[in-house]
Amino acid sequence: MASTSTSGRGEEERDPFLVLEPPNKKIKSSLTAKQYDVFINHRGPDTKTDLALPLYNSLQQAGIRTYVDAPETELGDYFPSAIKNAISSATLHIAILSPRYAESAWCLAELSLMFQTRARIIPVFYRVQPSDFRYIKNEVADAFRKHEEKEKEEGRYTKHDIQQWKECLENVSGIKGYEIKEQNE
Repeated sequence: MASTSTSGRGEEERDPFLVLEPPNKKIKSSLTAKQYDVFINHRGPDTKTDLALPLYNSLQQAGIRTYVDAPETELGDYFPSAIKNAISSATLHIAILSPRYAESAWCLAELSLMFQTRARIIPVFYRVQPSDFRYIKNEVADAFRKHEEKEKEEGRYTKHDIQQWKECLENVSGIKGYEIKEQNE
């Protein structure tokens, strides 16, 4: 399995999912590659019920092939491969950024891969301010302190991974998107 790819700018990009792969990388997926129009990136405990699944259902009803992990990943699918395929095939990504979004290495790895595909990303700032991500402050800063501790203690992530995640959050905060301040707004 290749760990890097060459970007259009002549530099190598590390596969953001390497930090999530099990030590035995010989796992093969029985996944049949599906094509999606939209990939919804979100932190499940924060937004799945209130925002991600209702959005998914609306898009599906409109005939738009949409990926959200729970309804789209089938039994027996290798989860990292299913997500990589969905992100790579989608022409539009929706990133739902929530108060605890940055705690999830999965969310951050997905966002990094979304940027690598160069497809359009629409951010939805759900009960957060874009500036929290632009300047890595408040809950976002707390989450990165924890990632840095894991990097030192467990070697799970590299400094490069953490820096790449920060850059992705800073970049996504500069994209015109939606702000949802309260659940009923």
